[in-house]
Amino acid sequence: MENNKRGVSETVSVVLISLIAISLVAIIFMYIIEFSAKPLQFSPQMCIEMQGSPSTSIESSCYNHFTGDLELTLSRGIDQYELTSVKASTHLETGRSESWVCEDSCGTCKIIQSGEKKTYYIPVSGKPERAVITINDCVELTESAIQECN
Repeated sequence: MENNKRGVSETVSVVLISLIAISLVAIIFMYIIEFSAKPLQFSPQMCIEMQGSPSTSIESSCYNHFTGDLELTLSRGIDQYELTSVKASTHLETGRSESWVCEDSCGTCKIIQSGEKKTYYIPVSGKPERAVITINDCVELTESAIQECN
């Protein structure tokens, strides 16, 4: 009888070790699948590449004196980068400057997607002379000589 119990415990241990190994392989596989599906994050090297040839550009900008908004149209080429924030700093004629942020975690605005064109309506307290757009705290786009909207 003792030999029988010993055989059962060896079988149970082999089954447990096999289940643990299968679970680890499944966990690693799921992590790899999830990681490969995510878009690329900005790294210092990617910032340097994006500054050399940015895929996002300011297509047009104007100040709407009826609404008090800076209407800023951004155009983004097709790329694989994940944008998490778009920041606008406006320099007003009065010498003051104001900032506006659109972040991925914020539900009030939508960040421009790859291959998309989007107009942002940025509230300002006066006519801006120029605007500086910063994407992911990495790439800066400058728009100067902002005109009145038609």
